[in-house]
Amino acid sequence: MSNRIRELREKRGMNQEALAGFIGVSQQTISKVERNTDALGVDLLIEISDFFSVTTDYLLGLSDEKRNVFLAKNGYLVTAFDAAQTGIDKARSLAKRHGVQIDFFQADVLDYRPDTSFDIVFSSGVLHYIPRKLRGEVISSLKEHTTAGGIHAVNVFVDKPFIDPAPDREPIEVERGSWRSGELQGLYHDWLFHAGDEIIFDCDSGGVPHQHCMDILIAEKMDVKPGRV
Repeated sequence: MSNRIRELREKRGMNQEALAGFIGVSQQTISKVERNTDALGVDLLIEISDFFSVTTDYLLGLSDEKRNVFLAKNGYLVTAFDAAQTGIDKARSLAKRHGVQIDFFQADVLDYRPDTSFDIVFSSGVLHYIPRKLRGEVISSLKEHTTAGGIHAVNVFVDKPFIDPAPDREPIEVERGSWRSGELQGLYHDWLFHAGDEIIFDCDSGGVPHQHCMDILIAEKMDVKPGRV
């Protein structure tokens, strides 16, 4: 993370003092973060990611498998699934190397509907594969099986007319319909938003520099009690 922040800063032609001024912290704080001698709080992590228009996952260097391990290493009981057995095998191997226990199983997000409740639902780079006609059903099922006070941290890629399609875009994404700005947030209109951002970030997957637009949502299920009439 420290290397990524330094690279982003230098790419902008900024020194540490300039970045600190924009973020609203001291130059010493940025220096400690880049030297990896001081912990980076969540608020500052979000501020830096917003400033550089990148995801917090990018700063943290977290792949899907590493996110699961990260949560498990911090005391969470993690359940995770993937449509491909190769993905499950890779994640299990990573969990074993880190000495954590994770309940992995194989399932397709189009068919899977939880039968138990969770405190946190995390999904990154997955929901954009869901056809438009199924999105409401899938999200409603996940919301229904979330405990009161539970959190959903999810994102989707969003099409923009001023951004060229990614060179490695899969045909199935086009076939199932692109997500529109605000569509994800609309499916959570009855939850409390802690973050609801739309960002544009650079990417070089496939070896060709390009950009993506992504809607990011962190929302909380409120314990709604019947009102008096």
